[in-house]
Amino acid sequence: MKVVDMDRTGVIGSKSMAIEETSSKCRAHIVGKVEYRQGEGILFAIPLGTADVELTALDTTFSWTDGTFHAVAAMPFVNFWRYITEGAINLECPTFNPLDRR
Repeated sequence: MKVVDMDRTGVIGSKSMAIEETSSKCRAHIVGKVEYRQGEGILFAIPLGTADVELTALDTTFSWTDGTFHAVAAMPFVNFWRYITEGAINLECPTFNPLDRR
């Protein structure tokens, strides 16, 4: 992430600052149990199969279709990384380096 000068986004010293976040998009294969929580509610499972994923330094957003149903879920990056290391998610992201989270 890099800090950029922006109007009306907050003040650090005498300058207005904002964080410009970069993201990566790729395809994921859900091959094990992957769950997400809507707000403070119960856990829901992302179904086995393919999903589109957008990764930022803080969180991960999944989108998928299940028949005629389209869904979107977000989870903290640390949870996403746990599912990667457990083997529940396989990525098709040739340029994604999870250790390069700035």
